[in-house]
Amino acid sequence: MIEKVIEHSKRIAKKEDIKLKRTFVREIKKLKHQLRFARKPKNMKKHEKAQKKLHRIVFKIYVDLVKQLNPIPKSYQKELDVLYRALTQQKDDKNKIYSIHQPETLCISKEKEHKPYEFGNKSSFAYIRKSGIIVGAMAIEGNQYDEKTLKPQLDQVKELTKCKIRKTIVDKGYKVKGGIPGRDIVMLKVVT
Repeated sequence: MIEKVIEHSKRIAKKEDIKLKRTFVREIKKLKHQLRFARKPKNMKKHEKAQKKLHRIVFKIYVDLVKQLNPIPKSYQKELDVLYRALTQQKDDKNKIYSIHQPETLCISKEKEHKPYEFGNKSSFAYIRKSGIIVGAMAIEGNQYDEKTLKPQLDQVKELTKCKIRKTIVDKGYKVKGGIPGRDIVMLKVVT
């Protein structure tokens, strides 16, 4: 993430023909090398120290860019806000930035052993089992649990098809407590 902030800051400076006081090219290269090879348990102090130093350097580059851009053009306002949020976010913060070019990207917990987290946005699709025809699709705002997305998806399918849904087959993620009144929900069991 820090590398992306450096990249974006330098790109904006080049576009606006701004000469930054320092670019810290050698220091950044050296610190990135240290970060790459200092991940072993005996070198964790070196790793943390290099990470903090790199963060301070990137923040200096960002502050220098903002000072020289003053007043900030509207075309860069949103991008600079995202860069600032990426630089100042803490480990326990909510609404973290995971991607600078797509700040709305979320961290989604999948609770799978091989891939516990995915990054992106949720979407939901409904299709007819026998024919495979898609009868409903929707993007889901925020990071809602799957059980909360089932009812809106079924309502959308009912509205689009004007048909009554008799049976819904879902996976374990859609475990709805108490079920949905008037709907027959069948859990799909995956056998490995």
